[in-house]
Amino acid sequence: MFQCPAPIINLPPAPENHDWLKMIVSAALGFIAAICLEPIKNKIQRRHSAKLAKRMIKSDLVRLLERAYHYERQDMESDNFWPSADIPAYSHFKSASPNLFYEEKDMHLFGGKCERLHNAIRTGQTQPYSADLDLFRRNLEAVIDDDGLLAEAKRISEEN
Repeated sequence: MFQCPAPIINLPPAPENHDWLKMIVSAALGFIAAICLEPIKNKIQRRHSAKLAKRMIKSDLVRLLERAYHYERQDMESDNFWPSADIPAYSHFKSASPNLFYEEKDMHLFGGKCERLHNAIRTGQTQPYSADLDLFRRNLEAVIDDDGLLAEAKRISEEN
């Protein structure tokens, strides 16, 4: 019979003084900590994303409210207001991450209010004579007012 020579494998020497045991315990503890802390990290990230989205959407709503005030002050026709009215941040977050509006409690309520405003804008764009700009402005004020941004929007509107 023919025998093959055994392959020669040079393994590094085992760490002395039971360092290998310390490494295994350290790796196991790190793994367990990562598994336990991952849900907390995800919750923090979701809350941060929700706050960012809410801030961006409210910024768009404040700009829209400033335009509504401008149209009312100038006694301009409201049918000129609707074609360029939009909430781009809401449209973006609704299409990019719709779960954002369902995972956080306050975002669920805020998303419902934004959806009503978005529907009112679409109605104004398709049927400008039946859309009520004053009612739309009051609804915008109600959505914005919970953070005290309404006074800021009125001040900016009066400056322009």
